[in-house]
Amino acid sequence: MFLLDNLRLDPGEEHNDARYARTLASWGDYYINEAFSVSHRKHASVVGIPRLLPSSFGGVMRREIQQLSRLFHPKHPFLVVVGGKKYSTKEPLVNAFLKNADAIFLGGVLANTFLQQRGFMVGRSEIDRHPIPRSVLWHKKIVLPKDVLVRHRGARKHIAVDEIQSTDTICDIGPHTEDALRRMTKNARTILWNGTLGVCEKGFCDGTRHLAKAVGKSKAHAVAGGGDTVAAIRALKLEKNFNFISTGGGAMLEFLAKCTLPGIAAIEAKKSGSHVF
Repeated sequence: MFLLDNLRLDPGEEHNDARYARTLASWGDYYINEAFSVSHRKHASVVGIPRLLPSSFGGVMRREIQQLSRLFHPKHPFLVVVGGKKYSTKEPLVNAFLKNADAIFLGGVLANTFLQQRGFMVGRSEIDRHPIPRSVLWHKKIVLPKDVLVRHRGARKHIAVDEIQSTDTICDIGPHTEDALRRMTKNARTILWNGTLGVCEKGFCDGTRHLAKAVGKSKAHAVAGGGDTVAAIRALKLEKNFNFISTGGGAMLEFLAKCTLPGIAAIEAKKSGSHVF
C-alpha cells in the first residue's frame, strides 16, 4: 500500500484528464470511493477511474448515502435549519426541501439576506447580494429570526428584527428566536441542520449551542453536516445529540438537492458490467 500526495497538485486531476485517470488506474486492480466529501467534483480520481476499474463504495460512503437518503422520505414534522454565509450555495437545498419540509429556519448571513430583501434594516451586517425569487423569499415555510444579538456602538444587545439600526451588526439569533427553535425541535420527527446560526468564529455561538442542545432533547432523527456546523458541534462536545453527522459540506448539499453526486453516478453506471465487492 502507498499513499499519494494531494492529487489536485496535478492539473490533470481537476480537468478530469483521461491520460491522468489511466495513470492512476494503472496502480490498482479495484477502485473504492471512500471520499464522500469530494464526490461532488468531476475530477479524475472521482469520475475518471471508475470508468477503468471494477469499482464500489467504502463503508463510510455507503453510510453517507444511506443516512442522507432517509431525508428524501422523512417522518413529519420535518424541520430544516440552514445557516452559513452564501445563499447562492444553499439555494438548491432550500428549493429542494421547500417541497417536503414542514419548516425551513434560516440563520446567519442567510437570514440577514432574507431580512434585507424583505425590506428590514440590517445595518452593517454581512449579506449575500444573490437575488432571491419572490416565491422563495415570501414562502410560508421560510422561518426567520424574530430577534437578534447585535453589536451596537461597541456593546452587545438583543433587539427585535424591526429595531435594527444602520450602525448595528447582527451577530447571532436572540432568546425569543432560541425559544421558538426549541419548540420546533421538540415537535419535529426529523431534523436536518447545515450552517451555524451566528458568527461562531468570532465567539457568537450561543444560538448554535442552544439549537444543538435542543436537538439532543428532541426525539427527532437528527442529521447535521457542513464544515462550520460540524466544527461547532465538536467544539461544543455535542456530537451525541445527532443520529448522523455527515463528512461532507458541499457534497452533502448537492446530494440532498440532486439525489446523487458525480462520484456516485460514475460507480453506479459501471456496476452492471463490473465485478463489485
